[in-house]
Amino acid sequence: MGTLYEKILEIEPQQWDYNYYCRPELRMNLPNFENDNYCDFIKKYFHRAGKEDIFKKYFSIEKTLLKRSSHTVSIFFLGILFYQKTKIWGNLRLGENPPGYEIFPFLWFLTCLFHDFGYDYEEDSKKHLESLINIDGIKREFNIEYDLLTQNIENILIPKDIFQCISNYFLFKREEYKKLDHGIVAGLYYYDKLVKNRRFKYEKLKERMYDKGSWGD
Repeated sequence: MGTLYEKILEIEPQQWDYNYYCRPELRMNLPNFENDNYCDFIKKYFHRAGKEDIFKKYFSIEKTLLKRSSHTVSIFFLGILFYQKTKIWGNLRLGENPPGYEIFPFLWFLTCLFHDFGYDYEEDSKKHLESLINIDGIKREFNIEYDLLTQNIENILIPKDIFQCISNYFLFKREEYKKLDHGIVAGLYYYDKLVKNRRFKYEKLKERMYDKGSWGD
């Protein structure tokens, strides 16, 4: 049957590289799981989506994720393996987005990446318990304008009643275990930053189109 490691090495590149067909010149290799710099892999994978500004504005990947980078990359490839080799692929077939790249690998990569970026808050919960008392406290602390939990996202595959439990689970873990849930903190924080990054790039694109039109081109 082979080990999980051997199965991961057998994954076809187009199954984990969301940009495999769109940008052949930017194709990536599997990381060397024995001694690779996982932070470099993460930055390269993320950079191609045009979201590298989030690294520059909001965090240093080396400082924030260095201890968790191997875990992040390993979970990413493990999720790809499960997606491709089980019934998940048939039940959760997301297809491609308008530019033509595969939706699942990129969304799963973001999920693994941002989930682990919140880990420092859980590890150092005592430092943040007083300010992050509930979901509203998270929003105030990080100046969150785009609240993931209030979004009416079409075609969402996660049951909406799960979203309604998130606030209560955050409070339960905080009160019962004196811990902040790193997945909730990170999910709220980085959803807001992704939306802001997208809106910023859209506004810059509109400015360039306006300027180009004013030149008579």
